[in-house]
Amino acid sequence: MAHKYVKEIIDLKNTPYGWSENTGRNSKWLEERRIYGFDERETWSLDTTFFYWLYERLMMFKKVNCINLDFHKFKIQGVELTQKQCIDKMICNCKKIITYQGTDDLFTIKNETLDIWKECIFSMWW
Repeated sequence: MAHKYVKEIIDLKNTPYGWSENTGRNSKWLEERRIYGFDERETWSLDTTFFYWLYERLMMFKKVNCINLDFHKFKIQGVELTQKQCIDKMICNCKKIITYQGTDDLFTIKNETLDIWKECIFSMWW
């Protein structure tokens, strides 16, 4: 399991992709990844796993798309943002969520990211 973009900002052992390694369940998880493409650890905290998923996809989308990311504009909390600005803000927020080591749940940052995502989701194709 590569997770290139996540590995660039955090050690995988501190993520859903590396939680609880060497607890005797590695072969079970390997089989789940073979069958489903992911293992059960990714379901232990879907609110967290979603932001890892979104971060990786946004990073690649930004790298490989062939569209004008300044074309679409969205009104987010009263401010007009381009698709590029939305992507950059979501990437920044996801990175904060993924690397955060505190005890708060980052409710505000998570909600801001979801608010942006729901506004621009239908333009996230190329």
